[in-house]
Amino acid sequence: GILLRRRYNDYTHTTDFTVLNPIEGQEWAAGDNIQVSLTVKVPACRWHKKGVPYLDTFYSLHLTDGNLELRNTEGDTSIATCRSTEG
Repeated sequence: GILLRRRYNDYTHTTDFTVLNPIEGQEWAAGDNIQVSLTVKVPACRWHKKGVPYLDTFYSLHLTDGNLELRNTEGDTSIATCRSTEG
């Protein structure tokens, strides 16, 4: 099921989430408001088969060790932003 929901529907609060269901290995309870950096890793050769997560949640695309990563934060390894139709 869905584990996290964005607290604000904007591009400013990219790390603010509300816990919807407990996550194994974390001490978060349902209803907790948290700030967390997220990364979704997909092998570069299978990227087109996985679909695209909500791009308002994720900010930048990175290439790391043969995987493409969507992140909700900026970083030095960014190869593209997800909020632009340029390039």
